[in-house]
Amino acid sequence: MTDTTFPTDPVRAFEHAVQLVGGQRATAERLGISERTVRMLLAGDRVLHKGFVTDMIRLLERHAVQCDNVADHLRLVAAEVPEPKGQIHG
Repeated sequence: MTDTTFPTDPVRAFEHAVQLVGGQRATAERLGISERTVRMLLAGDRVLHKGFVTDMIRLLERHAVQCDNVADHLRLVAAEVPEPKGQIHG
């Protein structure tokens, strides 16, 4: 199921992106900032300026490419995975 409702508030939208990337720690590591900075941004204790948003957009784009690459690889190796016995999966 795909969530098609996105937050309109910039901080909540950034929070949604943080969740998709893997949480506060993963976001901090990948953006080269501290976890404290991420927490402060999400709490509204630090201004979420355009630089943070632009960096997050780039991170999400890289993450999407990586996910596509992994999905493509799984499609290739799926032929080697046995079918479950007595179960049907769609």
